[in-house]
Amino acid sequence: MESILTTAVLDVFKRKTGTLGRKIALDDILDAIKFDGDSRREGIDYTNILSPTEDVVPTSKLEYVGLRNLKIDVKYTDRR
Repeated sequence: MESILTTAVLDVFKRKTGTLGRKIALDDILDAIKFDGDSRREGIDYTNILSPTEDVVPTSKLEYVGLRNLKIDVKYTDRR
């Protein structure tokens, strides 16, 4: 699951047409974790983002938002 989620979050930060100068909202990151396309990702009950704590905004309209590091911890639980 960690590799799948890592790929999904990295895709949010990829440089794509239309993303120059645009912010990355925390909801964008959460949606990448919770959803696989239009369907809910199987096995994800909740997420907790420690950092960033708010939307990431580029310093100018001519910059992309970058990702310096990424750490994803997956904990399996038994919900009853």
